[in-house]
Amino acid sequence: HQSEDVVGPLGVKFWISLGLPIGTVINCAGNTEAKNLYVISVKGIKGELNRLPAAGIGDMVMATVKKGTPELRKKVD
Repeated sequence: HQSEDVVGPLGVKFWISLGLPIGTVINCAGNTEAKNLYVISVKGIKGELNRLPAAGIGDMVMATVKKGTPELRKKVD
């Protein structure tokens, strides 16, 4: 029996593996002229001592273009 004071989601929280740490170069799968993206940071990660912030499925990252047109390579997206 649950009381009415319980707030928030209930049930099982699944663990998602984080496969994209900071510093990873990934292939760009969009229709832009960018070929490779370099992961700078992960949105919403607070961090922990001696642990690299990493992204998983559905996480938003900040990245720069490492290989592509010169117009795209001068920006942080």
